[in-house]
Amino acid sequence: MFILKSRLLFNRQLWIGLIVTLLLSPNILLSQLRIDSIKSNIELEFKKNKLNPLKAAYLSYCFPTIGHAYIGNWTRGLPFLAGRIVGIYIVLHPKMIFRKAETVGEALAVIFCGYFVLTISSVLEAHDSASQAEEFNHKLMENLKIKYNITLNSFSSTPSTVLCLSITL
Repeated sequence: MFILKSRLLFNRQLWIGLIVTLLLSPNILLSQLRIDSIKSNIELEFKKNKLNPLKAAYLSYCFPTIGHAYIGNWTRGLPFLAGRIVGIYIVLHPKMIFRKAETVGEALAVIFCGYFVLTISSVLEAHDSASQAEEFNHKLMENLKIKYNITLNSFSSTPSTVLCLSITL
């Protein structure tokens, strides 16, 4: 008899908790739907505005300052453009740079230095534009989180309150 009453009592508490949860579950579902829609808005806005670091690096390597223009900061690519111009000038005019380069070996060494300057400036610009694109994407995500933070905090208290109510009953 005691076991039957305890099972019945347990079933009553279970049913009361279930009924309270069902009565309050539309709030949980609505708040979860709102949170999901906000998360999808953040993801959609991030995908729409993010920059591709590989594209920025490729553009910077092939075309001076174009990768930085893709990021939106083309003036940052100007020093790299100057390095490329210096490298091209050294390659095309080795005797004007070093007038004492009279042998073929010395001229080739100067031309090699020009190619080295040209290659290093190209690689450094590609690396810089890729890192700038990644930094832009990181800042974009942080700004989106801050933009939607107030809305997410307003919904976060409702599910936990309902969950606590259903557990205590």
